[in-house]
Amino acid sequence: MNNSNKDLLECTNINKWYGNLHALKNVNLSIKKGEIIGLIGDNGAGKSTLIKVICGVNKLDKGDIFFEGNKVNISSPKSAMNLGIETIHQYNTMFQEMSIARNVDRKST
Repeated sequence: MNNSNKDLLECTNINKWYGNLHALKNVNLSIKKGEIIGLIGDNGAGKSTLIKVICGVNKLDKGDIFFEGNKVNISSPKSAMNLGIETIHQYNTMFQEMSIARNVDRKST
């Protein structure tokens, strides 16, 4: 079996509401091991909300997340980090005096 075809992360029927606003409606996403993806869309399309659900900042209201084939409950950023899921949020620069590589590399700080 080719491991590169195995889903690393799979989100199925993800739903998130903010009061009456249905921000994510039955969103499905799968990412295979070694795959690099980009998430693009219009403002207000739910990109940031989906990322916040995956990285544990926001709790999903309905749906399932699987990591390496196992259903997981990502209830906090720490639980996501324990799986190896981390997010670099959009900032112009985190530390302007450091290079991009040093801003990303945890060992450098």
